Amino acid sequence: MRRVAKGVFDVPCPTWAAAAIALAVATAYLAYVYPLDFFRGIGYYFSDGDASQHVSGWLFYARDSLHFPLLRTTRLNNPDGVSIALTDSIPLLALLLKPISGLLPQGFQYIGLWHAVAYLTQALGAAVLIRVLGCRTLFAACIAASVAVSWPALTNRLGHTSLMTHGLILFALSAYFAGVKDARKSGLAARCLIGLIGLALLVHPYLMAMIYAIFLAYVLDKRVGGESWRVQGLRVAASLGLVGALMYLFGYIGSAGGAGGFDYFSMNLASPFCGGLFLHCQIDATGGQQEGFNYFGAGGLLILAAGTLSFMRKRQPLGVKVKYPFLILMAMVLTLYALSTTWYLGDSKVLRYSLPSVFKIITSSFRASGRFFWVVGYLLMFVMLARLLRSKARLVPVGVFAVALPLQWFDTSAIRNNVINAVHRPEQVDRKPWPSILADARHLIMYPAFGCGHVGAEQYLYFQNLAARQGLTFNTGYIARLKRSCGVAGAGLPAEFDSDTVFVMRESELKFIRFDLPPALVTAAKRGECAVVDKILVCRRKLLKSVGEIKWERAPVNGLMLEEKAEYAAKELPTVVGRLEGGRIVSEPSRAGILSYGPYVDLAPGKYRASIEYSCSSAADGQCGTWDVVADGANRLQKVTQGVLRATDGSSVSLSADFAFERPLPALEIRSIYDGDGVMEIHKVTVERRF
Repeated sequence: MRRVAKGVFDVPCPTWAAAAIALAVATAYLAYVYPLDFFRGIGYYFSDGDASQHVSGWLFYARDSLHFPLLRTTRLNNPDGVSIALTDSIPLLALLLKPISGLLPQGFQYIGLWHAVAYLTQALGAAVLIRVLGCRTLFAACIAASVAVSWPALTNRLGHTSLMTHGLILFALSAYFAGVKDARKSGLAARCLIGLIGLALLVHPYLMAMIYAIFLAYVLDKRVGGESWRVQGLRVAASLGLVGALMYLFGYIGSAGGAGGFDYFSMNLASPFCGGLFLHCQIDATGGQQEGFNYFGAGGLLILAAGTLSFMRKRQPLGVKVKYPFLILMAMVLTLYALSTTWYLGDSKVLRYSLPSVFKIITSSFRASGRFFWVVGYLLMFVMLARLLRSKARLVPVGVFAVALPLQWFDTSAIRNNVINAVHRPEQVDRKPWPSILADARHLIMYPAFGCGHVGAEQYLYFQNLAARQGLTFNTGYIARLKRSCGVAGAGLPAEFDSDTVFVMRESELKFIRFDLPPALVTAAKRGECAVVDKILVCRRKLLKSVGEIKWERAPVNGLMLEEKAEYAAKELPTVVGRLEGGRIVSEPSRAGILSYGPYVDLAPGKYRASIEYSCSSAADGQCGTWDVVADGANRLQKVTQGVLRATDGSSVSLSADFAFERPLPALEIRSIYDGDGVMEIHKVTVERRF
């Protein structure tokens, strides 16, 4: 094919010019998508979802004195405290701003500003990576930056600000290729990778794990290339020492627990190829596979296809695999990890296998497995970009990019429009009375602690942000992976509420925690210091009778709050195989299974009696089924006691069992299991505290 005249596609440019064009591309993108107020932290976005968690973490930390570990604040999860690494509040920037937090405007937060940092570093990382791969022109820098800032997986990441810092991955790949391709830069590249590992840890641990995988591929490929094991061992030791020191200094160690979801938050096999306007299919078979959103985009797939064809025309198309064996192996391992142990193609499950239990510490710590394909996606895209940009037939890449970039823009417009709508949504005035109710308070207590109750995260986030903005401490919080214990002991409650303390609890929680009510709440209720506002039970000394236009009655001290025995009628209990009839749960003929369960009541340590009242039409010498008492202990059902449901010849009888335990018992259920013979009816179940 005829070459075009030498010009902008061929003339190398200095590094500063490549950086300038990349920053210009990112700035243009930011100006198109984001309003200026967003970077100032103004908008509805910052009061909703994960973003509000990130903001509140910083605000608690900024108002606190310095503690050890250095990211710890005792104002959140008070009095024990927590590292704001667990609120994803971008610890790196928090540490930099902490010394001058007193000089910052009241309520200042940087979460909006970090979006600009993420896109600017994304463009710079792309310009550096494409230059390291041998494409040193302005045209190459512009194309690489354009592809990077419009990357669908990055655009779709809105809502989890720290995880948008994909530029760190691009810089890590740049260091890898620079060190492998030029032996003179080997040491510098290793030091850069180790530094990026530490930097990534202070942005988000998932990014650290991804960059560490690139680092391991680097040291192994350098060993294959002739460098000694001693040098590589020192590099690994230095990296582990840095990670260990940072985790110790900043509170990553000991405070976070693992969690399930490794298969749930995986990548669908169809995800890299679907997700836009032109290529759309089912990529979420579990309900959580949006975490594994890794669509290349229609334009990106065109670039990959063109680059693959270009490689196939070479005489030794497998040369890259010989030169970078462990990088290729790393990409394969990360792909397998992203797919998890259960593979889906669209809605269909295609493969399932098990990992040895030793891997549980990894899969529970990095449970959103689908994210790990980010490294693979960027690696594939930039290798193919470089191949096209180095093509001797200049019309080929020009033609491909002329089609691919507009195609990418239109194909991903729906994802981008979702972002535009979210970041342009104006801040809403909070007309609820809580700021006035909390006036002059110093402490806000919410019960039960987050993760222990039956209320959604949004309720905790609302009060968490309210406490952060008004300078109050908060005893619990919407905090990632925090190890916590439930019940009164785990909520950090005082024996009695002080005059500067406000207690809040969703009114609907009362039916679940009637046996584990805080003594301070009971005392406050007896004094007439509690009221119900907007379905929230609130207690405070010198409780106001009205705030603004809202008035309320004091909460009555009734049997619900102080009783030692709770009865649950059949209509209050769920069923699997029965039906509600005449106020009773009645079995369906010959349909065996769980006839009744619930009521999911939380119990404080102590002695109890559980009872079930039922009848069964079979002759009295037979058996209609079984019953048991179970609780949700450590995210798995724990059997407390069990028994047999004897036939009663239609008469109503009551069976009871006593049990005791030394720790809080959450979500207690009394279950009846019908065996399919006769007609069985459940009348009620009872839970009673024993002394």
